[in-house]
Amino acid sequence: MSQSPFGSQEANPYESPKQAGSSPGYMGAPPGTEPVLPGSSSHLHGLAYWEAIEYQFRSPNWMMNLFWGFLAVLSQMVIPVAGPVLFLGYQFRVTDALIRSNGQSFPDFNWDDVEDYFMRGLWAILAAILVTIVTVPFILGGFYCGMFGILALLTSGGNNKPEDGPIVLSAIIGVAVFLLFFAAIMVVNLVSSPLMLRAGLGKDFSRAFDFRWVFDFAGRMWGKMVLSTLFLTMMSLVLMPLGLVVCFVGIYASAVILQMAGTHFWYQWYVLYLQAGGEPIYLTLTKPRPMQAEVYQGEPMDPPQRMN
Repeated sequence: MSQSPFGSQEANPYESPKQAGSSPGYMGAPPGTEPVLPGSSSHLHGLAYWEAIEYQFRSPNWMMNLFWGFLAVLSQMVIPVAGPVLFLGYQFRVTDALIRSNGQSFPDFNWDDVEDYFMRGLWAILAAILVTIVTVPFILGGFYCGMFGILALLTSGGNNKPEDGPIVLSAIIGVAVFLLFFAAIMVVNLVSSPLMLRAGLGKDFSRAFDFRWVFDFAGRMWGKMVLSTLFLTMMSLVLMPLGLVVCFVGIYASAVILQMAGTHFWYQWYVLYLQAGGEPIYLTLTKPRPMQAEVYQGEPMDPPQRMN
């Protein structure tokens, strides 16, 4: 039950959150913004792995949420961008609600909020694309250099045992290249995830590129980010084959479950980051916050007398 100034009323934890700008001000917030902060002290003291899977089935409308996510993923075959961007924006809306409710509630997918979803998803995906454009050429360059080095070793002979030496050495180099490739991807993920959080939660593309904040977030949270990514990878090895069994289309439903699990980890990373002394993200308000009128607590004042 939640109390209101006009009496008690039943709260629906799965309704769309109130419009931004209804929370009180925050010292230090840039003009036209408000901080994304937990509503009260958080119960999180570490990563909650199974919570990331279970929470999405608590809503009475979880099947419809799964259905809309299923359509968004499936729509990539027809419209490669719109569906995934829209659902990505919904994920950030869910992240915002989880943060403000300390993980207790999140909104169902609502077509009335499509504009908000699209803008959140658009800024986040643009931030990720920009990081990819900058970093991927270096990663692929190093990977292919390693592969060419292995081929060169295999085609050349060794001095002592030409039938064994190059093969063993190339195997060692191949494992090293794979590990470095995996590490490079993880490093890119450590940078792109905070950027996407800033863009999606803040609804602002330009302010997303605060690299001081990004590196601070990555420095404090890298261990938890790696562990949660490994957990999602292991879960994909279970859920994806199950999805293939259900007439192949089940793989899209499995992908949505994994995406929503990643959404919960975004919430967990952010709250744990704030607990570690990190700075909040500021949400850009689409409408100015209304000024609160002063309420006179005494006797009602007489109307002004008309001057003759």
